[in-house]
Amino acid sequence: MQIKPKISFDGSWYDTKCNLNLEKGKNSFQFYYQLYYRKLVEHKSSELSDKSLNIDSISLLKVKPLRIVGNQLFGGYTFHITNNLQFGVDGYWDLYRQNTQESYEDGLRSNYERFHEKYNTQNYKAFVDYKDSVNKVQWSMSYNNEDVNDIDTYYQKFRITNQKAVKDAYNTELDYVRNINQNIEMDAGFKYSHVKNIGIYGYQNATSSDRYNGNSFSAFSEASFILSNALTFDFGINLYDYQRRFEDGTEVNSFHFYPKTTISYSWNKVNNLTFDYSSRINEPSLWNLLPFVREQSPDVYYAGTSNLKPMKNSILSLEYSYSKGNAYLSISPYYKQVSDLIVTMAENFPEMDWCLRELRHRYIVTGKQIGRAHV
Repeated sequence: MQIKPKISFDGSWYDTKCNLNLEKGKNSFQFYYQLYYRKLVEHKSSELSDKSLNIDSISLLKVKPLRIVGNQLFGGYTFHITNNLQFGVDGYWDLYRQNTQESYEDGLRSNYERFHEKYNTQNYKAFVDYKDSVNKVQWSMSYNNEDVNDIDTYYQKFRITNQKAVKDAYNTELDYVRNINQNIEMDAGFKYSHVKNIGIYGYQNATSSDRYNGNSFSAFSEASFILSNALTFDFGINLYDYQRRFEDGTEVNSFHFYPKTTISYSWNKVNNLTFDYSSRINEPSLWNLLPFVREQSPDVYYAGTSNLKPMKNSILSLEYSYSKGNAYLSISPYYKQVSDLIVTMAENFPEMDWCLRELRHRYIVTGKQIGRAHV
C-alpha cells in the first residue's frame, strides 16, 4: 500500500495518490485513487485580425478563479486459472469539475463569462490472457461512457448557453503473438468499436441536438526478423475502415490499407542507421463534428463540421545515431504526408441577431478538410 499526498505552500494546488495491491493465492486485487485540485489565476488574450476589413482587436481577459477538481479511481481483479491462463475485470472512473470566471483586464467593461463543466468518464473491461513459451493471446471486451455537461453565462449581453455530450463506445480487441524461433516473431490482431454519440446545445430557451452512430474496424499483421547481429527487419500491413451516420442521413466513410516497415543496421557497436515508414489514423472529436455554434472567446464562435473524415498521418524517416560513452549524436530527416487534413478556417459571421444589434464584427471558426498536405 502506498499513499503520496502533495500540497503547495499557498494552497493553490493539492495532489494525493493512493495505490493498493493484494495477492492471495490465485487472486490479485488492484486499487488506485488520485485527487487533483487546482485553484489558480490565469491571464490570457483573444486576438482578432481581419485584413479585408482592416480590423485588429485584442481582448485581455483574467480568469479568477480557475478551479479544477479531478477524482480518478481504478479497481481491478484478476483470477489466475493456471500459470498460463488468467481472467480479469477492471473499472475506471474519472470525475472532472472545472469552474472559471472571466473578466476584462481593463475593468471598463462588465465581466465576460462564468463557466462550469462536468466531465464524467467510466470504463469497464473484461479480459482473458494466455501465454506460453511460444504463443501469447490477449482478448478483451470493454464499454466506455463519456458524459460532458457545460454551462456558460455571458455577461456582455446576458445570456446562458448549455452544451451536453454523451458518448457510448463498445469495443472488442484481439492480439496474437507467436515466436516461430529465436529470430522470427509474428504478431496479428484486430479491434472493432461501435460508438453512439449525442450532442445537445441550448441557447436561452432554444435547444438543438444532433447524434450519430459510428463503426470502426482495424486489423494488422506484422513480422519481425533478426537477420544478423547487425541487421533487423520489421514489416507489417494495416487495414482501417470507418463509417459514421447522422440523423439527417449524412454518412461519412473512410478506408485505408497501408504498410509499415522498419530496417535497422548497426556497425562498429557505436553507429546505427534506421529506416522507418509508418502511419497513424486520428479520428475527429465529438465537438469537431456536431454543428452547433458555441462561443469560445470574445467575438469568436466555433461550429463542428459533420462530414469530416479521420486524418491519416504517414511518416517516412531515416535516422543516423552515434553513441559512445557519454556522447550521443542523432540526425533524422523525415517526410510527412497528411491525408484528409483537418484545419480550422474563420469567416465573418454577421447573421446572428445579437451580432447585428451590437454592430460588431464576429467570426465563426469551422473545420475544413484538405485532401493532402506535405511537410
